[in-house]
Amino acid sequence: MKNCRSISAVFAITAVLTACSNNENEPSAFENRNPLTITASIPRTRAVNNDWQQNDAIGLVMFDAGTTNPCDGKANYCYVTTDGSGTFNAKDEANKVYLPTGGKAADLLAYYPQTSAVTPTNLIVPVDVTTQTNLPAIDLMVADKVTGLTAQNNTASLSFRHKLCKLVLKVQKDDTSADIDIANATAVLKGTKAKASWNLATAELAQSGNVTDIALPMTTDGTGATAIVLPTGAGSGVSVTLTTKNGQSFIATLDPSLALAAGTVNTYTMTIHRHSAAITATITPWQTGV
Repeated sequence: MKNCRSISAVFAITAVLTACSNNENEPSAFENRNPLTITASIPRTRAVNNDWQQNDAIGLVMFDAGTTNPCDGKANYCYVTTDGSGTFNAKDEANKVYLPTGGKAADLLAYYPQTSAVTPTNLIVPVDVTTQTNLPAIDLMVADKVTGLTAQNNTASLSFRHKLCKLVLKVQKDDTSADIDIANATAVLKGTKAKASWNLATAELAQSGNVTDIALPMTTDGTGATAIVLPTGAGSGVSVTLTTKNGQSFIATLDPSLALAAGTVNTYTMTIHRHSAAITATITPWQTGV
């Protein structure tokens, strides 16, 4: 009986050691799968200088082909361009995308900026343009869907498009207002909303909340500002209020026939008169890069 008990104990210890084996010696679930390769031809399209910046991060979601079901039940892989060149690599091994096996195909979506809010069960990218101090961080871009990816065809070339609007304000004075000091003036955009959400599955932007005032990041000389704002339909009563450091206010309303359309650059030239102000607008496509 003693010998039997000794042998049983040896078996028990062996079983425990096997169960606690080092994971580094075990084959990875993706060891025999091909990783996704993103080409360096990603367009350099940014809010301010039309270029990527160091450590910019994009989010990736790979779906079973023709569906909105994330492959392997995972989503929101993080890829980073560490040098700002536009070449993106996985942030770490846990964020590396692998193609399915068995001849299965997959579709790929990418968006910027990457956010932890996206999950396999919540393919929603939150948008908030209330604060304009860091424009690249609110410059929502989404790449055209790449389809037909397989283990043999594992290279994706992403082409991003802006989904919000770029607003450029230029302030000038006429002969009647030449003596008005606009240095350190503030400007407020009225008539637009500030919060929305982008649905990666349906490729739709849904705005929420009420119309709110948005402080524009004015230059110290008071001659201009650049902002990222939500698309807004024509006739919404969009206006800009400029207030000098001495408390003088000038209000200019956008022509009701004009809209803030997604993917456009809207240049407002605000001319200050002695007791009023007027805006002329120029609208151009937002460059999507090479």
